[in-house]
Amino acid sequence: MDYDVTLSITTYNEEKYLPILLDSIKRQKTNLKMDILVIDDSSTDRTLEIANSYEGVRIIHNDIKSDVQYMRNTGLKEAFGKVIIFFDADVAISDNFVESMVRPILDGKTDTTLCKTYAVLEAFYDVLPEKYSKSYVNFIRHCPRFMMKRFPVQFVPWIVRWFKMMKDRKRLISIWRVPNRTHTTGIATKTNIARKSGGWKVRIGDGDDAQYSNDVCNESSSVLWIGKCTLFISRRRVFPTDSGWITDILFKPIKKWYKNKIKKKNDNNYDQSIR
Repeated sequence: MDYDVTLSITTYNEEKYLPILLDSIKRQKTNLKMDILVIDDSSTDRTLEIANSYEGVRIIHNDIKSDVQYMRNTGLKEAFGKVIIFFDADVAISDNFVESMVRPILDGKTDTTLCKTYAVLEAFYDVLPEKYSKSYVNFIRHCPRFMMKRFPVQFVPWIVRWFKMMKDRKRLISIWRVPNRTHTTGIATKTNIARKSGGWKVRIGDGDDAQYSNDVCNESSSVLWIGKCTLFISRRRVFPTDSGWITDILFKPIKKWYKNKIKKKNDNNYDQSIR
């Protein structure tokens, strides 16, 4: 079957988060043909059972535990779609995500798209890590929604690349056409470009997102930021487990100021006479 896009999902014991992602994929408002591919790394919980319960999901199961790098490269090798997006299992997407990210590529307007807006998954969905701070959960669930969203842009490298592109091309370029590092799931690109770039060459945790982002953008003739959709990302790995996050917010700037003041004081040149 001819698919427009492959959604490659890597999983390992994700019975809590996987249904949220798959449900958000099933809610997509698009007529694009989606190849939903789950690459499972020897899960021992209900992950496979859950994946099998969703219609149209292809599953590749590793009998021997591997790593995320291998699984993503397997997904790239087995992809049927013209476009590919890699998913971690603990994310979710807005209802218009696939249409907004993939349509410009299929229409020939660009080779790669980057998602502009990220949001904290736990602030919008009823899911929490095993250990969490009740005060922090109360805060993210009741604070203004815009505070739980952000742009995934490294400002300085982004601006530097912008000026370089204009200098090389000798014309004005929209800032939103400048490629930049972004989260893996926030990148949609032509499958042949992802393969040409070499896929995942860096082990996960060693700057893998940055490497893949740069490789794909470098192989693309044009890159476009998309602001009409949202990617929800879990903060479970950095989720506060007690109320210490409050004092961090209140006193961290003061501690930083005091530390810098002491450092400046100790930077005196004691080789000079104090007389």
